[in-house]
Amino acid sequence: MSDPNKKEENNACSKAANRRKFLQGIGTIGLGSSFVGLGQATKDRSNRKSSGNKTNETRPRRVVPGAEGLSADPPSDATILWDGEEASLDDWQHYPDGRDAEWIEHDDYFKVNLGTGDIQPKEAIGDCHLHLEWRVPEGLEGESQGPGNSGLFMMETYEFQILQSYENPTYPSGHAGSYYKYKPGGGSAPLVLPIRPPGEWQEYDLIWRGPRFEDGELVRYPQATLFFNGVAVQTHLDIPGPVWYDTLYDFDHEDFGHPRDSDGTFLEEVPFNLQDHGRSQDVVHFRNIWYRDLPEDPVEIDNPDAMPQYDSSGGDYEMPEQVGPGGVGTTGDAPEDADVLIDDELTLEPGDDDWESDNKYGDAQFHVEYRIPADVKGHGIDRGNSGVLMMGKYEIQIVDMRSYRNDDAEEWAGAFTDQAEPHHDAVREPREWQQLDILWQGPRFDGDEVVPAQVTALLNGVAVQTRLLADGPNADGTLAEYEEHASELPLRLQEDNSRVKFRNTWARSLD
Repeated sequence: MSDPNKKEENNACSKAANRRKFLQGIGTIGLGSSFVGLGQATKDRSNRKSSGNKTNETRPRRVVPGAEGLSADPPSDATILWDGEEASLDDWQHYPDGRDAEWIEHDDYFKVNLGTGDIQPKEAIGDCHLHLEWRVPEGLEGESQGPGNSGLFMMETYEFQILQSYENPTYPSGHAGSYYKYKPGGGSAPLVLPIRPPGEWQEYDLIWRGPRFEDGELVRYPQATLFFNGVAVQTHLDIPGPVWYDTLYDFDHEDFGHPRDSDGTFLEEVPFNLQDHGRSQDVVHFRNIWYRDLPEDPVEIDNPDAMPQYDSSGGDYEMPEQVGPGGVGTTGDAPEDADVLIDDELTLEPGDDDWESDNKYGDAQFHVEYRIPADVKGHGIDRGNSGVLMMGKYEIQIVDMRSYRNDDAEEWAGAFTDQAEPHHDAVREPREWQQLDILWQGPRFDGDEVVPAQVTALLNGVAVQTRLLADGPNADGTLAEYEEHASELPLRLQEDNSRVKFRNTWARSLD
C-alpha cells in the first residue's frame, strides 16, 4: 500500500458495494492492562477464559504434522487454497464483484495480473493458522513502497504488508511484516525485518483470531501473531481497529469498519484478500497457501480494556532492524540474531541435572528440537518425560505420546502442564525429531499485582497453544500461584528420569 488516493477510492467503492453498514457507536477501545494480586490463583477469575480446553470434555484431535514443521508441508487437517496441483485459482474470485480470478497461474506459483483487482478464496475463514509464501521478482525498480507492493487483508479488512523491503527502507509500519499504517497510531512495525533478497521466497505464518462482538459491542480485539520466515515479527498483537492508509477507523465505521452481513451483524468468518496494487513495479508471486481452523477457545474477557498489553507485541514506530532469517522457516539454521543454545546433540540421562542456558531471557522466541529414543524404558508419563521451562518456571510438556494418551491431556506433549491441554495431538513417532516453537511473554510484577504471562506454542508446525494466559508457574507439574521473580531468567530443559535428546535449540530475545 502506498497511494492513499487509489486505496481510499478503491476500497470505499468496494466496501460500500459489498455490504451494508449500521453505526452502533462502539468506537475504538483503548488498550489497558489486566492485573491480579500476587498470591491469587488467576485460574479462578471469572472474567477470563484461557485458551486451554477443559480436559473433562473431549481429548485433543489427532493431527499428522507436515514433513518439516513450520513453513513446510501442510498438516493433515489443513485446507489447501493453492498448491499448483489440485487447488487452483478456480476456487478464487475477485473482490468485491465475485468474478472469476484473472491472476496468472504457472506450474508452481501464480502472480498478480496488474490492474485486474484484488482476489480472495471463495470460502469464508474465521480463526486460523494461515500459511502463504510470496516472492518479488528480481530486477523490478522502485524504492520505499515499491517494488512488489501487495498486502494480505484478513477478513477483507486488516492488512499485513507484503513488500520488497530488503535493503529498502520505508516508514516503520509500511515494511513487510507490519500491520500496515502510514502514520503512527494503530499500525505495528515488525519487531525485526527477517526478509530475504528479491527473487527468493518469503514465508508468512499468521496465527489469527478475529474480533468478537456481543449485541453490537466489541468483546475481543482482533489478535495476531506473525512469523516471517520463521521469525516472530508480531507477537500477541491486539489490533485496535481497521486501518486504511493513514487512518485508524472504528470497527463500526460505515465504509471502512469490520464486515457485516445484510442484517448488520458483524461477521466471524470472512475471506482474506490478496492485493493488486496496480503499478507495473508491483508484481508479486504466490504459492503454497493453506490454513488450519483454530479451536474456538481463545483469550476472551468481559472488557477488552482489561486485556494485558505487552511492550513486545509489535515494533514501535521506528525503523526495524534487518536480520537474516536463517533456514527455511524454523526448520533450518537459527536466525541471525538468535543465541544458539544447543548446536550438536545433547542427551539428558536419568540422574542428570536439568539443563540450563547461560543466558537469561524475558520475552523471547524459543526453538527446541527433541527426540525420545525408541529404546527408552518406562511407560506412560515416565517414558520420555521432560519439558521446556521458560524462565525455569513455566513448562510446555514433552512426553512420549506413543505410549501416553491418557484422559488427562494437560500432561500431553504441547500442554501447558496442569492448565491447558494442547489444541491437537501433533507429535511424530518417538524415534523422530520433534520441533517446538514457543513465543513467550513473561509476567509483569508491580508491587502486589501481576500481569499474567502469555504463551503461544507450535508442535511440529501445528498450533497447540494460542495466546494462553498462564495462570501461574507449573514447573513441578502442578499449577502454583504467582510469586514475584526477576524479569529475565534462564531457559531450562527438564530431566525427569527418562532419556531425551535435544539439538538445534536457539532463543531470540523479544525485549
